[in-house]
Amino acid sequence: MLRWQTPLCLAALCAFLASLSAWWVLGWPPLDQPLDLLADALHAATVVKTIAETGWYTTNARLGAPGTLQLLDFPMADNGHFLLVRLLAFCSKAPQTLLNAYFLLTFALCGASATYVLRRTQAAPAAALVGGLIFALLPYHFCSGVAHLWLSGYFGVPWQIYVALSSTQILPPSARLSRRAAILWALAMPAFGAYYTFFACYLLAVCGLCERFGARRTWASCRTNLQCLGATCLGLLLNFLPALWHRMQSVDVPPLRRPLQDTEIYALKLVQMFLPLEGHRNAMLAAFGSVYNHGAVMVNENRYA
Repeated sequence: MLRWQTPLCLAALCAFLASLSAWWVLGWPPLDQPLDLLADALHAATVVKTIAETGWYTTNARLGAPGTLQLLDFPMADNGHFLLVRLLAFCSKAPQTLLNAYFLLTFALCGASATYVLRRTQAAPAAALVGGLIFALLPYHFCSGVAHLWLSGYFGVPWQIYVALSSTQILPPSARLSRRAAILWALAMPAFGAYYTFFACYLLAVCGLCERFGARRTWASCRTNLQCLGATCLGLLLNFLPALWHRMQSVDVPPLRRPLQDTEIYALKLVQMFLPLEGHRNAMLAAFGSVYNHGAVMVNENRYA
């Protein structure tokens, strides 16, 4: 019989508590009523509706009038999310119910994954459970909401961190993933969002460099780290492959051109991970961070990164 302190039992408990807490915070809304009808929420609803009606997100003859909706023209690497929505569609084909149910599921999955990883890395049972709940109920999760549904499902982040730590000697051998498991997880995680994948690559690179130069080990000892980094990049390419193939076969698709500075304008800003915290107790440091936050464009919840 499993003890309640085991990673799986704690993860299941945290999943239940996280989803229950989230729905309570949201005011117990009915699953068949929209939580948001503005901006990107309509795009998420379009994707979910297409999956419910056609089985996948790519095309829908009932949308996109006067033509046919073709979402391969809008490259996305969130196939893992789409697959989970597809599985939920066996329970309900109603798009709004399906959308809300998946949003609720993201709280459970975020809590479960964080709790499991914390327990596997030898955190105390209570600390793992509380840490998982805090991770699942971050303000960012509610801010993203159904409008940024695929970003709300950040349950892959703990596993990306776990892979990065397991690829080094930071963790004791008993707490690490095996080399094969780490590579497989690194290959699978890009299916849950390109944004988090780029940060996983950044984390893997930092861990590898710290292992090589900080701990003064050979490149051979960093083999697992390099393999995980390569598997992550390969996984991202595989998830973008359908859209890339579609663009190669199309002759009338306009090129996707975005200025380089857009990565700083619209992304989770790396610079804010190094700036002094807003409201820093040192007046000079607080003023230094304030110059950027009040001068740059698109400074929103990313300032709390």
